Amino acid sequence: MSTTKPNFTADAGGFIHHDEARRLRDNYCNKKRQKEPHNPDFIQAYFFGKEKLQQLLECQDDIIGLRIYFGDDHDHPEKELKKMVIYAVDTEGNNVHYKDSKAAKELNQLRVGSAAPIEFAALDQGLPCPTNCPDKGTV
Repeated sequence: MSTTKPNFTADAGGFIHHDEARRLRDNYCNKKRQKEPHNPDFIQAYFFGKEKLQQLLECQDDIIGLRIYFGDDHDHPEKELKKMVIYAVDTEGNNVHYKDSKAAKELNQLRVGSAAPIEFAALDQGLPCPTNCPDKGTV
């Protein structure tokens, strides 16, 4: 295990060619179809709107990127199981808990009793694909 601290920068990551993107997606889909042949509509991706992503990126001055976690909502069987959970990340590489005072205030006004106020931490609830996918044949 390395003892050097990773260097978190705003230019982390790299763009890949369309063919490489298609190869990676096809590999994933083929593997899922082999593993779960009776589930042809497995989640392949989630769409998140530009405004929500910008809100995360602009939630505090030292945000340099986003960290995307895979999630599983098996505690709520009525929901899609696979999830994507997105955090803003600061210059030290820490997940930053996003707090939107307007949205939190609106939700907190709906709460009854002395429950603790709602504070947001991460972005979820993207639009799943299939259902919200580009036309067939596109990546």
